[in-house]
Amino acid sequence: MIGAQSEETSLRAYLLGRLPSDEQTQVEERLLLDGEYVELLQVLEDELTDSYLSDNLSKQEREQFESYFLSTPARRRKLRMARVLRRYVNESEPSNTAFRESPSPVRTFRTRPVLSLAWRGAIAAMLMCGIALGIWRIAFYQSLSEKGHKALQAALKDSPIEGRIAGFDWGPRRVTLGDNAPSVADSTKLDSAGSYFFEAVNEKQDGESHHALGQFYLARREIDKAIEQLGLAAQREPGNARVQSDLGAALLERGKAAQAGGVDGSLSDFAESLEHLDKAVQLDSRLLEPMFNRALCHEYMRLRTQAEEDWQAYLKFDSASPWAAEARRHLTDLEDQKQRSSIAEEDDTQRFLTAFRTHERDTAWKLVSGNREVIRGRLIWWRLLDDFFKLTDAGQIADARVRLQALRYAGELDKNSAPEAGAARQGDPYVSELAEFYQGSSRRLPSLAEAHNRLNEGNGLYLNTRPNDALRSYRSARAIFEHAEDEWEVLLTDFLIGSCHIQTGEVEKAEPLFERTKRACDDKGYRWLLLQSLFSLAMVQDRKADHSEALENTEQALQIAEQMEDSYDTQRSLAQIADQYRKLGNYDLALANLDRSLKETGRGWPGGRQMWRTCDQLAQVFFARRLNDSAAAAYSGEALWLALETRDNSLIYVSYVNLGLIRSRRQDYAEAIKLAQLGLEAAPAPVHRAYAKLQLGFLHRRAGDVAQALSDYDDCIQYVNEAADKAGADAGSNPAHKRTDQLPALLYGGHKGKLFCLFDEGNESAAQEELGRTLQLLEEYRDNIREETNRNTFFNVEQSVYDAAIDFEHTNKNDEQAVFDYSEASRARSLLSLITTSEPRRLEAVQRDLPKETQLVEYIALEDKLLICLVSKSNFSVTAVPIHLNDLTYKVMDFRRAILAAKGEEGAQARELYDLLIKPVALKSENGGSVCIVPDKVLNNLPFAALKSESGRYLIEDFTLTHAPSAAVYLTCSERGDHTAPRNHERLLAVGAAAFDRAAFPSLPLLPSTEQQVRKISGCYSEGSPLVLTRDEARKDRVKREMERSDVIHLASHYVVYGKDPMNSRLLLSKESNADASGSSGFLRADEVYALKLRRAPLVVLSACQSGVEQYYGGEGMIGMSRVFIAAGAPVVVASLWAIDAYATDELMIDFHRRRRALDGLTTAEALRQAQLNMLRNATREDYKQPYYWAGFAAIGGRTNF
Repeated sequence: MIGAQSEETSLRAYLLGRLPSDEQTQVEERLLLDGEYVELLQVLEDELTDSYLSDNLSKQEREQFESYFLSTPARRRKLRMARVLRRYVNESEPSNTAFRESPSPVRTFRTRPVLSLAWRGAIAAMLMCGIALGIWRIAFYQSLSEKGHKALQAALKDSPIEGRIAGFDWGPRRVTLGDNAPSVADSTKLDSAGSYFFEAVNEKQDGESHHALGQFYLARREIDKAIEQLGLAAQREPGNARVQSDLGAALLERGKAAQAGGVDGSLSDFAESLEHLDKAVQLDSRLLEPMFNRALCHEYMRLRTQAEEDWQAYLKFDSASPWAAEARRHLTDLEDQKQRSSIAEEDDTQRFLTAFRTHERDTAWKLVSGNREVIRGRLIWWRLLDDFFKLTDAGQIADARVRLQALRYAGELDKNSAPEAGAARQGDPYVSELAEFYQGSSRRLPSLAEAHNRLNEGNGLYLNTRPNDALRSYRSARAIFEHAEDEWEVLLTDFLIGSCHIQTGEVEKAEPLFERTKRACDDKGYRWLLLQSLFSLAMVQDRKADHSEALENTEQALQIAEQMEDSYDTQRSLAQIADQYRKLGNYDLALANLDRSLKETGRGWPGGRQMWRTCDQLAQVFFARRLNDSAAAAYSGEALWLALETRDNSLIYVSYVNLGLIRSRRQDYAEAIKLAQLGLEAAPAPVHRAYAKLQLGFLHRRAGDVAQALSDYDDCIQYVNEAADKAGADAGSNPAHKRTDQLPALLYGGHKGKLFCLFDEGNESAAQEELGRTLQLLEEYRDNIREETNRNTFFNVEQSVYDAAIDFEHTNKNDEQAVFDYSEASRARSLLSLITTSEPRRLEAVQRDLPKETQLVEYIALEDKLLICLVSKSNFSVTAVPIHLNDLTYKVMDFRRAILAAKGEEGAQARELYDLLIKPVALKSENGGSVCIVPDKVLNNLPFAALKSESGRYLIEDFTLTHAPSAAVYLTCSERGDHTAPRNHERLLAVGAAAFDRAAFPSLPLLPSTEQQVRKISGCYSEGSPLVLTRDEARKDRVKREMERSDVIHLASHYVVYGKDPMNSRLLLSKESNADASGSSGFLRADEVYALKLRRAPLVVLSACQSGVEQYYGGEGMIGMSRVFIAAGAPVVVASLWAIDAYATDELMIDFHRRRRALDGLTTAEALRQAQLNMLRNATREDYKQPYYWAGFAAIGGRTNF
């Protein structure tokens, strides 16, 4: 009896999807052999169905029944049949209700005369027909989706995609040359299937109908439409494994198409595909389609190890179908790839010798360019010298001479190999000159052979993570090469010695070596060794946090590698560039470079070490983006496998640590900490142990063990200092080499982690001390980043430190001045450094320098509150408003949506936001009628002018508004006094109706009304010889030249936003007639404006869509075209907050300039305000009174009388 109960329990768990995969397999094997076991399963299926209809299942069982048990059509039909029969039985049974004194329907029925036999037979027949009809409907009726499924199954001969679509019995897709269209067996049935599916979606709009339509689009290879429908199905049925599988298959197809077309984005599609396929397998571990598709996805992601495991797992469930044969074919291909990638270097050397003897120049060149890994000795010329010395030592002189001849041939290929048409390959004489040296060095051969052996010995020690021992071998080799006057291999050995110093953390010793080899190789044209020097120099600069120099040098190395057709160094450089962007928080550019690196592996396997670098970088980028945890885990797992293959502890330790970090995303902290601890144990040097401890601190803090996290961060700092002290001692007395911040990223990370732990503990005194040190390190780190975009992305990531400091000062210490000072220290620092040499101003300086008629309102949006700083000449206050940042974001964006709808329905939101943002600080006109708004985070998107008080007045009706990214920027712009042209003699440059390139921007309409706009505006400046450039005259070169000669610049054109790369956003101008020849682009990029010197222009007006806001960066504010004009010298910019109405803009801009010129002494912000109020009150069209038409423009910068 106990055994029977155990069987029932096991089968019940099996039906609800609760069994582990190994037990599921055992159950399924028994079901194939044991008929009684099958009968028991069917009985339990009926019992579960009855319990479900009777509502006798627990909540968890009910969810499992709906998501798992009902995943098959047969069980869904069984449920419908049971429901109908139950309904019939319930309706047919006599009522059990007790009789009452009053007549009941039951008593009335029973007192009626008995029906005749004929009537009773007719009723029974009718009931039997009804039951039969219900049974037919349940057992044989097909829904529209099911009919479509049947038609689609018959319509195609085989699978329309490489993967499997859930629920269809097609065989694998046939591989044919040319046409990739689906193999259609019956086009009529294909059309019928579509009709059924469309009708089902129109009728139901449920998950099943969207899934079916998505499958139809996938079958027709309309991938984007398939993704849209399958995405809707996944929203409605997130627990449906088949939906998740098909969505993953569709994303995989889109990624494949992008990869084949050389288009960016394939990696993101593959990562998203893997996310859905993983979920499908988790939901149903026996479903074949996601298992097959996931193996494919891993292959396209270049995850060979995991793809191999996937195919083997698939074959355990399906060993006989045509799809199983396809799985075996993939396994064979993977094995072939593995064998090709593990071909010994000696084999390549023999292949080169064969190509040399048979004069196969192309083959020989591919072997030379495909073997460029110096540490492992994967160099054809190096292997030839190895053979030469061995053959000479063995007395095989003739064969030795052949090796020297082959060496000379390899040198000629490097030096003279003709580039393909249109390529820019430059020759490299290094090997050619080395071959000439060896030809004339017969007397020095024994010593050169010894040096060669020492260098090989050093390489082996380096690869076994024994850099100090490797250094001794390299130095010994160098001394011999130098004595033999072998300047070529002296340079090579210097490079290898520098590489050892990097591995030991002695970057101060490495840097001068790489600088020396870089200069020498550049002078002599040794391009391959120059590439190595540039790359390694960038590694040194990376460790010093000089990301700008590191990027520049790595990009130069990449350019040389591509010119030399060096696949290994191309991949290596792309991975290092990605690493720089990742550290700066620019994950999109990091991913784009890694995508290129992965595609390059198709040209040649880079070796385990380089593949490890790429996989490790991909894991870190996906982890940091927080979008694709499955991809992060997959690449991290692959990186660990590759690291273990190399037996290099410097790779093994970081692979364990990073995999632990990724596992922590699933909140499995015990496993995560275990992996990170394994990494710590494998870490070979103090710098590596510092990294492991930094991440262990993060994991322990996330797990709630703050005390252990503090200990980890202290250990991290200690290890950094230990590494720095060792480097300083080795460097001698030079004090520059004794700095403890030579590992700034680790040191900053350790202090930052410690700071947050002290905040968690509420340790005020220790937190205060640590805060100062952390911010000092942050500033030092920031100063080493030159590029505007990279500096902004870094601060976007690190803004959390300042937010934490502000929250601490406000909550724990109630220090309002410190709140404001920290806020200013974090605001618009990059922009401030472009317009002044001054540091951010503290509160006393802001109050001293603030114009007396101005009130400044600075917002600080923290996670759980909004702080509002109100500053005037004589008053200062900080008001806290309790609102979560997510709620604030929703309210602001909802208000914007209401305004942009232009239906006049935004009044309630306008009043709510006024009460939230303005009312708490009680602005008073007697303190100044001019208000400077310094927004934060989502408030940068808010049109403050359109906020409405309880009395119904807009904010702009009571105050003149100016926007600025910080108080310091506002004051600096206000103080600019170098714009001295009298207002009645200002020179205007007005640009409009540019004849831009319609082919490049086909979706943008022409703007003919802007020609009338700029000509009417020019009439306001007639005394200053205005210049109007329209149509073909609005060319970039002339516009740029005239900007620097003008006092007022008005640009009325389209503005194209590149949200992920704001420096590439562009203002469209006239297409150059000779654009192809001259390189002139027909648009003005944001980064080109930075180079301008607008010493005369007090005002720039950007009469274009969304020119004021574009991409938000934490602390730095909005990065748009308005910002770059301020950086170029303009103290005030009038710009737009959203896509504006062209005709309303014409009216507003003409009125703005007229008022600015007519009323002497009127500030730009006041002139704009009066023009906006005029439109609000006296618009030529009634709808222009809505905020959409007038509130879209804002004055940004300072308060000037220009």
